[in-house]
Amino acid sequence: MEVPTIEMSTEQAREKLAAYERALRRTTDPEIAAAIEGYREMAKGRTLVDIQQVFRECPVDDIGRPRLAIARADRASVRLLWPARSPWCHFLTNADLGFDRSWPELIRSIHMGRHHEHHTIKSWNPSGGATPADLDGYALVPMVPPDVLRARSMRRNRWILWEVEEWSDSRLTPEPDRDPWLLRYLEGTLYVVVGEWELTDLERAIMRGRTDR
Repeated sequence: MEVPTIEMSTEQAREKLAAYERALRRTTDPEIAAAIEGYREMAKGRTLVDIQQVFRECPVDDIGRPRLAIARADRASVRLLWPARSPWCHFLTNADLGFDRSWPELIRSIHMGRHHEHHTIKSWNPSGGATPADLDGYALVPMVPPDVLRARSMRRNRWILWEVEEWSDSRLTPEPDRDPWLLRYLEGTLYVVVGEWELTDLERAIMRGRTDR
């Protein structure tokens, strides 16, 4: 999966980390604290991603849906909902895959920096011309093998970013994808990459069985 990342040599990251840690002794600035978290991870050799930048730059399918998805790692399915005339693209993973603000931890909303251009012609008014329409789609959240994340209980605190080969128009027919990244949330739109893997044919077959339940 090719996405923009934030990287730095461990030596440079350690130097920046030391400078920011000295500064933090003199201030409680939350931005300095966030920078410390980021440099601390890069000092360990890890990569960061700005999830907003990632989605703004990612390719889209033939109707404008991003070819990436993000979801909490303990969820089974995700729904993409990008309303017409809105710059916000939502990834929903609650039980009914609806937009339910009472479960904010099961929603990831990305500000895309633009409106999409998807239009449709209403069947009841074909002469009325094309009107703006929501973008909608479904995908299976990749399973996380134990060699990537040993403790299953940790999945509630991890996120998966992956490339969607083809969004399904129905929650009953999505096909499993292949190359996810495991993320941990840092601050704002920043995440640290803590794992990456390629799903095997066996794992994809097991995931495919979710749509039968």
